[in-house]
Amino acid sequence: MQDGTNLEPFSPPPTSRHHCRASISSLRPLQNHHPPSRPPQKQIHPNLKLHPLDLPHRILRSPRHSPPPSLLSLRLNTNVNTPVTFLPTPPSSKYSSKYFLTSYPRSGNTLIRSLLQTSTKIWTGSDTAVSRTLGWRLASNGMCGEGVIDSRVNCVKTHWPERTGWGSCVGSKVVLVVRNFWDAIDSYFNMCLSNTHDESLREEVRVEFWGKWERMVRWECVVWQRFNDFWVELCEKNNVPLIVVRFEDLVSERREATMGAVLSFIGDGDNTGSNASSGATTGGYKPRSGGVGSSFKKGRFSAELIAEIEATIKPGLERFGYQNLSTLGANPDVDGQSVLEGLKITSPTSPDSPLTPITINDGDRRKLLRKDDDEFGRQMTNWRRSHTNNDTRPFPTINKNK
Repeated sequence: MQDGTNLEPFSPPPTSRHHCRASISSLRPLQNHHPPSRPPQKQIHPNLKLHPLDLPHRILRSPRHSPPPSLLSLRLNTNVNTPVTFLPTPPSSKYSSKYFLTSYPRSGNTLIRSLLQTSTKIWTGSDTAVSRTLGWRLASNGMCGEGVIDSRVNCVKTHWPERTGWGSCVGSKVVLVVRNFWDAIDSYFNMCLSNTHDESLREEVRVEFWGKWERMVRWECVVWQRFNDFWVELCEKNNVPLIVVRFEDLVSERREATMGAVLSFIGDGDNTGSNASSGATTGGYKPRSGGVGSSFKKGRFSAELIAEIEATIKPGLERFGYQNLSTLGANPDVDGQSVLEGLKITSPTSPDSPLTPITINDGDRRKLLRKDDDEFGRQMTNWRRSHTNNDTRPFPTINKNK
């Protein structure tokens, strides 16, 4: 099949509606039809009762250009012995309460979704429309619940109120995933410019836009702290069960204990952390690698910038045990895990209080952490496109997983 061949949607095979479709190989080329010169715009509202892979192919924006031929015969593979499914309708009482998996961008949300799916054998959902580039990429690489927020899932990933998802959703528990600001912002800048989850910008790109990078660091440190404060305070105010999970604990020997606490918290006491700590995968998607505090070892911050950021968000760094990470700048050979302090926040693992519903993407703009013209929110997409000829000449990257 040649590049640029347009595709029409396929009819779902007669299989269980609860299982992720294993193939999109039955897509058929349209005869005598040429693709548009520019990527098509979203033509339908994402609030459809469709699985992400049922969406008409013509509205799914490719990660960096028109869909490569290799995706036409994509096989979704979770490497999980027991098939991962959607929830039955109605769901059993064990999974009747929906919970939110919330985080500032690039804090490990996809990683913990993988671990949860491996353990519970149930797809996790998200409020990201699959018509968005990164949502499409996750869906096409094994995240079958991407864009699903209805009764088929009991877990919904969200970045609200840092940004708004495609639809409102009600939940009664919160898993707040945090990552040290330094590594999170380094990864966020990389994602905004590369438009990928798994490729790393070449250093010459960072050098060219060093001024924008430092402006982002100064601005986003406040967004990072306000985001985490928002969820902690919201749960305290509304008596909503909350557990805080650090990304750094998910990539260390503490993973098993951490996931055991999470599984107990969400009501899946039949599983153990060891079940979740091995074999986790997102199909073809592989996150970028990097140790704790790697942003310091790469020289991403000047001494002056470090001091400024530490003074600005000191309470947030101390709350999550990140106050000593900046010492890695002068000691690059030190293991970042060794300088982490303990969490200074209570994380209930067996909440007995009545469940209080909360709503995400509720339309209340007063809760949003960004204005529409925020330079470092979704406006980063327009900025990137203005420097890459509408993403047809993307910034050079390296895929370190290859």
